Amino acid sequence: MDPAPYGVVDLDAWVDLKELDEHGEGLTQWEIDFVESLTGQLRAGRFLSNAQRQTLNRIREERL
Repeated sequence: MDPAPYGVVDLDAWVDLKELDEHGEGLTQWEIDFVESLTGQLRAGRFLSNAQRQTLNRIREERL
């Protein structure tokens, strides 16, 4: 896997998003938009909130 871009501080979330991007199946448009939003947030050097993390975990459980 490629290293996280410069500025990404929440590496665990980055790895989870990359895995979902590469192996997730059947994502809804809302889930795609949500993942893209989280990716932008991480690239901006921010951490995910607890609610965002819970939603990401739910999506990963359902789609991976």
